[in-house]
Amino acid sequence: MIEGVPESGGWERFDCLTARPVRAWRCSVGDVATEDGGAAGKPGGRNDFSAAGTRRTLEIACSAAGLDAGGAELLRLGENAIYRLRSVPLVARIARTVDYLPAIRTEVAAARWLLESAGFPAVRLAGPAEQPLVADERVVTFWELVSEHTEFGTVAELAMLLRWLHDLEPPSSLVLPELRPFGRVDARCV
Repeated sequence: MIEGVPESGGWERFDCLTARPVRAWRCSVGDVATEDGGAAGKPGGRNDFSAAGTRRTLEIACSAAGLDAGGAELLRLGENAIYRLRSVPLVARIARTVDYLPAIRTEVAAARWLLESAGFPAVRLAGPAEQPLVADERVVTFWELVSEHTEFGTVAELAMLLRWLHDLEPPSSLVLPELRPFGRVDARCV
């Protein structure tokens, strides 16, 4: 429960950081979910962006990619669902809908350019050569697991990487969109 939020009028949602249901009043990080992981109002439906719904998507995508989804761990359920595969050191990222396909194609192209052409130490795409995949009407990408442990760089290391990144000139074939850091906020607030 969120302190100061009335019992009635709030929505149940699952907080992936604390692994417990909480009451949300105005904005939610993910779709509203019930204690059993189903999406409120659309259990099992097409837009069921819950642990169960994204697990189904993960299994379909892994099967198509020739990967084993067994024992995969849900790391985060927010704007995307992030799963750590147990069979290989990969992370699967699942977008909410196929509507994100154009943006994710750009992300994949940028990741390949940063690593292959620019030599920038970006996270590597891994798994199937053809990415992104569309499975269960969602977009899925597979990425190399960087570390078994969460580690953060220093502010100086981040500054050096950001300076390097901003000094790079993308190829003309890579059309990057205008930065809109809050572009999806309106759709997520109630």
